[in-house]
Formats: sequence, C-alpha cells, structure tokens
Amino acid sequence: MDYSTGSVGIGATAPIWGAVTRRYVECAFGGSGTGRQYSLVGDAELDEGAVWEAVLDPAVSDLGEIVWIVDLNRQSLDRVVPHLAADRLRGLFNAAGWQVMELKYGRVLEVLFRQPGGDALRRRIDDMSNPEFQRLLRCDADEVRRRLPGTGPDAAGITKLITELDDESLVRALANLGGHDLDGLDAAFGAIDDTRPTVILAYTVKGYGLPMQGHPQNHSALLTGNQISQLADRVGADVDDPWRPPAAGSPAAELCRETAQRLRREEVSLAPPQTLPLDLGRTPTSTKATTQAALGRTLATRTHRPQQPPELIDPQPPGRFHPHPLGPQHPSRTT
Repeated sequence: MDYSTGSVGIGATAPIWGAVTRRYVECAFGGSGTGRQYSLVGDAELDEGAVWEAVLDPAVSDLGEIVWIVDLNRQSLDRVVPHLAADRLRGLFNAAGWQVMELKYGRVLEVLFRQPGGDALRRRIDDMSNPEFQRLLRCDADEVRRRLPGTGPDAAGITKLITELDDESLVRALANLGGHDLDGLDAAFGAIDDTRPTVILAYTVKGYGLPMQGHPQNHSALLTGNQISQLADRVGADVDDPWRPPAAGSPAAELCRETAQRLRREEVSLAPPQTLPLDLGRTPTSTKATTQAALGRTLATRTHRPQQPPELIDPQPPGRFHPHPLGPQHPSRTT
C-alpha cells in the first residue's frame, strides 16, 4: 500500500498506523493479507515534529512493513535549502533501529567516478553547498566547465576528466542523481530488510528533465505550450492524445497487461454498517465540558459495555515465536 503525503507529517507517518492496523486486523479477525506500507516523503516533511515522535516510538522499530522513500531534492517551496543534513538524518534513523539506504548518484556519475580524476569529482560534488550545486544545474555546458572544477587542488584533475565529455553528456551527468536511477531504486527495493522499518534517502533534482529543473522557485511553475510539445516529442507522446495506449503487442503494452494482472484483486464484500446506539445508558454529571472531554467520557462508557472488540494482543503464549507476516520470525509481543 502506498500513501500520499503532504504537510504536518501526516502522510509520512501513515504507513506506521497502516502497519499497526493491519496487524490488529490479522490478530483479531484474520485475513488481512501481507505486504509493505510505502510512503514517498519530501525532505522538508522531516522537519515536522510528529514524524520524529513516531519514528522514536519503541514499537515502530519492529514494523518491517514500513518503507519511506525520502525525496532529497535540496529545495523547499520557494528556496534552496542551505544545508541538506543527510548525515544527520542517517544517524537519527539508524539510532531508531531503521534500515537506512542512500541513493546519491546514478550510474552515469558512478562510471565517471571510476575514471582517472573521478575521485576528485566525487569529493568536489560531495563538498559542494546546496546553492552551488543547484546553480550548476541551471548552467549551460560552457559555464559548467568553468565552474565545476572549482579552485582547489583537485581542479586540474576534474578539468581533464570533463574535457573528455561532450556538452550534452556533461550536463546530463551532473543531474544524474540516484533517485532518478530506476535500476538503483529497484536494487534498493530488493535489498529491504523486512524485520525492521526502512528509509531510502533518494537524491533527486526538482523538475528533473524540464526547463525549470533546479530553479529555486519552480514549485508551481508550468510549461509553455512549446515546451510541452518538445517534452512530448522527447518521450514519444502525443499532445493531442495524451492517454493513447501503447501499441498492441509492444513491450510497453505487455508490461501494462502484466502489471494489471498482478494488481487485480478479488472484489471485496462489504459488511453492513453496525447500528450506532442513540443512548449510551449513562448521563454525565456535568453539563459543561469540552468536546474532547465528551469524547473521553463516551470512550470510557464504551468500556463498560458487555461486548468489546478483540484486544490487540498476540494469541501466542509469552516467550513463544511465531512467523512474521512478511516472512522472518519475530519474538511474540503485543503489536
């Protein structure tokens, strides 16, 4: 299951509540199924206090269904973030018991890093400030050749390395970050440890491949008509028929067919809603109270009713082991 995200950290933490709910349903009623709980999280969302309150909860470290993909694009709504602080994020998640994966560079850059002068290029980009890197994304090839080597002791080696690249390859390589490398993402998903939560720190460029990529104010920027036509030509789409299906028998059509078949589920039979009581049988002693207090009294009243929903407990005796829904085994515990 995947969740949409947004402000105040609600979407980021939703997989946690989804995992807890699924385990409750499995313990209480059975038939909840298995699977991971995915959330694509913007790096600015990690500023929300609710995120870290959830991450640091001791019970969360055992929820192996949870996968967060953090989009590290160095930008907020209207500015370039001065400090990315990826090292700090990595340390915080590690300390909370999460598996941390980092996808910083794509295959094109990794190939360059293995060539003579590549180590110097990696150090230069690693040490570069966010504003400087974002500015390079907006430069043409000539300006990249002038700015990228810098003025440090590695400048000569970097200059020699990028001299061997044509203009298009140089500009494309600079934006080749790990979050845009589908093979790298696929490998990361395959290496997920299902015994604990996972966070994937994926470096990206906001507006990747578009004319406004990396621009500090591109959050709500729109393409012009000509730019849309150019984009359609580049990706093989039709502006006048954007939802045209792939040609029958093509690899794209076969992939769509296989994916639809894999995602098809049996129709869910909906149970009729329960009748809500109009009277809980108890009269509050006070007529003045907040809505929160009234809710608290209502919930307390429900605890006195004879029939209660099953408690969220492990049906196994204490100390026993039982199979984890995703495969590996976990000690029995209240989940």
